Amino acid sequence: MFGVDLNDQHRSYNSFGRAGTKWWRYLFNYLVQIFIINAFILTKSAPPHATESLEKDQLQSLVNDELADVKKKVIRLKKNSFCRAWAPAEV
Repeated sequence: MFGVDLNDQHRSYNSFGRAGTKWWRYLFNYLVQIFIINAFILTKSAPPHATESLEKDQLQSLVNDELADVKKKVIRLKKNSFCRAWAPAEV
């Protein structure tokens, strides 16, 4: 029961339990805590270069996706216009 004991130990360090009359809120907060602690344990157990590469790849793909959407919606103004900035495309 290594994982359960470790999970309980981490929950005792940073517990944000909320008292309430709704049982499902307590259950939801408990599950969120478990998910956060499990993610922390998995990140700590992975080699340092693996998590760095994963985060970098995810960030790069997010940036590329957002830039692709922006480039589709933007047109370049004429050179002799007052402001040489980007303007939104006509939809």
